[in-house]
Amino acid sequence: QFHKKLKHVVSLKAPIIQISNVPKNSYFGYSKLFKAKKNITSATISIGYADGIGIRLTNKGYVMFRGIKLPMIGRISMDLIILNITKIRKKIKVGDFVEVFNNDLTIDKFAKISDTIPYRIITSTSQRFKKIYI
Repeated sequence: QFHKKLKHVVSLKAPIIQISNVPKNSYFGYSKLFKAKKNITSATISIGYADGIGIRLTNKGYVMFRGIKLPMIGRISMDLIILNITKIRKKIKVGDFVEVFNNDLTIDKFAKISDTIPYRIITSTSQRFKKIYI
C-alpha cells in the first residue's frame, strides 16, 4: 500500500524546567485531579494548552524520553505539564528535552489520544515554538 511508504516527519520537543521529589498523597494540577499513591518524582515541562496541547490529555497523555513513556499527571495547564518520571529519575535532568510527538508517538497517535485530528494539532501549535524545517 502506498501509505505504508510514507514517513512521519513531524516532531515536537519540550524542555524539562523542574524536577521534584513528591511525597505520597500529594495532589497535582488545578482541581487536584491526580493524587500520588506513593512517593514519586515529577518533572515539569514548559508547554501547555496555550501551545496547542489539548486539556483532554489530563491524566491520560504521555511524552517520550529515549523510547520511554512518561505519563502526564494532573490537569494540563496553560503553560506547563507535569510528568511522572519516577521510573527514570536518575537518567533525566533539568534541561533535557522530552518528545511530545515523534516517530514512535506519531502525530496520528497523539491526535487520537487527544481526541482530535493531526491537522488540528499542527494548526494549533503555538507561535512560541522554534520551528525547524528540514
